[in-house]
Amino acid sequence: MPNPRELLLLQAAVLPPEAALGAWQSWSQQVDLLGDELPIDLFRILPTLYANLEGFLEADPHVARLKGVHRYHWTQTLLNLAASKAAIDTLLRHEIPVLLLKGAAMHAAGYTSAANRSLGDIDFLVPYAQRTMAIDLLLTKGWLPVYDIPMSRYAYMHSIDMHFSSQFRIDMHWFALHENPWPGVDEALWSRAVDVRFGGLPVKRPDDTDLLLHLLASGGRWDVSPGRRWIPDAIILFRQQVSIDWDRLAAEAARRRMARVIGQMLAYLQTTFDVPIPKEPIHALCAAPASASEKLELWARNRQKTHWRGPLFHVHNYWRLTLGTQEASQGHRPVAGGRRIRFDQYLRDWWGVRRSRDLPGYMIQRAGGSKGSHPEQQAEQ
Repeated sequence: MPNPRELLLLQAAVLPPEAALGAWQSWSQQVDLLGDELPIDLFRILPTLYANLEGFLEADPHVARLKGVHRYHWTQTLLNLAASKAAIDTLLRHEIPVLLLKGAAMHAAGYTSAANRSLGDIDFLVPYAQRTMAIDLLLTKGWLPVYDIPMSRYAYMHSIDMHFSSQFRIDMHWFALHENPWPGVDEALWSRAVDVRFGGLPVKRPDDTDLLLHLLASGGRWDVSPGRRWIPDAIILFRQQVSIDWDRLAAEAARRRMARVIGQMLAYLQTTFDVPIPKEPIHALCAAPASASEKLELWARNRQKTHWRGPLFHVHNYWRLTLGTQEASQGHRPVAGGRRIRFDQYLRDWWGVRRSRDLPGYMIQRAGGSKGSHPEQQAEQ
């Protein structure tokens, strides 16, 4: 959860302006907006903060800096929306349906805009069975993978980050969540999805219950630099007076092996930001029994001090993608086309190593350096 200084920034972004102004003044006294390098996720909250406090900052010494940040994100978001529209149009023309996720879904629903919620990339979901066709189509249109990783690793992943002209980015999912990589897991999400327009294009977004769950699940993922935008996103969602099916949310969180994490996040929103969330679903989620794979993940999160680096990442990832997935998906083994995967085969696919006997030397070679920071997308792991 956010530390005290992060909490001040979040309060400045989402509280009523009178209370938010005091939080902003306390936070800005602790941070040098010109000299300090904010984590990107916190930097992207500044447009929401400025939109919340606009009209209350005329005499603030940081107002020019905030205006500049707000203008930059507003412009970049509009450009990202336009570029991603072209990508999505390509998919739709080839009868590949698109379901917007996270911030893009919030925008399409009218809950946010480019003026108060920046979009560093556009997240969307395509059907699992059409993922390869979708990637090939975008490659022909000039979209390229952001990360240089072996093609064999994509069998173990839930999405691909792509960029166009090194400036515009999309994150195309074939599974809605990293934690649940088995075919059919998102069928109910698709069936409940709401039709919306995205730049005039006919797409879908999750209904409000699924949207809330996805925002929380994405924000609750362990990271060395944890994301915080799930907090303003969830608060903005609740301010739309949306109707949440709490029983379904609890059941879906349990099915996806995230009940306790989701319960803790909802409790935080309720107690820290006074979000009107019923106590009953929070208690039910926090008290839900955890599967063996969920316990392993919680154990790993509590003990991994770096960015899931090293043996623990791969032991946990292999469990999640094989044994844990089989447990959660009632026996299905979706990884790498449904084959039974040995641990050495998993490592070979992940690193792009041709033979198992080459793994020890390759691991020694990689042990001396670091090439990236994202455990699912960078080859260092």
